[in-house]
Amino acid sequence: MSNSNMKVSADRRIRDKTINRFEVIDETGRVIVRHGVSVELNYQDDGKTLKVFLKDIKLRGHHES
Repeated sequence: MSNSNMKVSADRRIRDKTINRFEVIDETGRVIVRHGVSVELNYQDDGKTLKVFLKDIKLRGHHES
């Protein structure tokens, strides 16, 4: 991947309203698959920590707050 050395200079949040599926993949294959979720990425600790927040779209409706 070309972004393997991506640098994040400050804590920041990324929310893409078009994403509705979340997958975690390791050397064995898909470990986690969630459909019908909104996904928010939160970079913390100067980019050393990545938190992923998943929210069920059906419970929240289609409008993001």
